[in-house]
Amino acid sequence: MKGQVSIEFMLLLILTLLGSSILISDLERKSAAYQDNKDFKNAEKISQKVNYKLSYIRTHRNSTVDLRFSPKIETEFEVKVNSSETLVSSPVQNFTFGSRYSGSNQFNFNTSKRYQISYGSGVKVE
Repeated sequence: MKGQVSIEFMLLLILTLLGSSILISDLERKSAAYQDNKDFKNAEKISQKVNYKLSYIRTHRNSTVDLRFSPKIETEFEVKVNSSETLVSSPVQNFTFGSRYSGSNQFNFNTSKRYQISYGSGVKVE
């Protein structure tokens, strides 16, 4: 009887460890998917903000706008804007979005810096 109890206990322990390992691996997979989605959402917001500011400058001549990125953005992104697309790059992944900017210049931004954009005189790093 004692032998049967110890075998049943070992089987229960094995099943518990197996279930725990499956649960932990599933949580890790979901965590990685969440981080990828979070980076995409941040990149999309950055792209929209940059495109809006550049469009604003083109329609409101003789104006100046400040371009500041949220300090809540944990990943540092590089942003490149040309006439057809906005490329937002993180150290891990690149995201490409359509651009409403129709000028011939190419702009480069980094989310860790602040910029001042002026019509005619371009971009100045603050």
